[in-house]
Amino acid sequence: MNQLDKSVSSKLEATVARQIQAQFQTTGKQVLQVRHLHWAFALQCIASFLELVAFLFVISSKVAFVHYRVLISSVGGTQIQF
Repeated sequence: MNQLDKSVSSKLEATVARQIQAQFQTTGKQVLQVRHLHWAFALQCIASFLELVAFLFVISSKVAFVHYRVLISSVGGTQIQF
């Protein structure tokens, strides 16, 4: 192998090494971005679930109140007033 071949080979190896390193860095950043999106989606799901639980709690409280009023009115013989 002559000096020109060695020089070209060395430069080619360095270029390929830089490209591989850049590709790994890009892939690593993409993985982190995807992980961030997964966490953001998971947190949004949890927040939506908690809102649903709060809504169902309010509804069940209202139903329990109406049920209580119906029981009281049936025991006391009075009319239901809402």
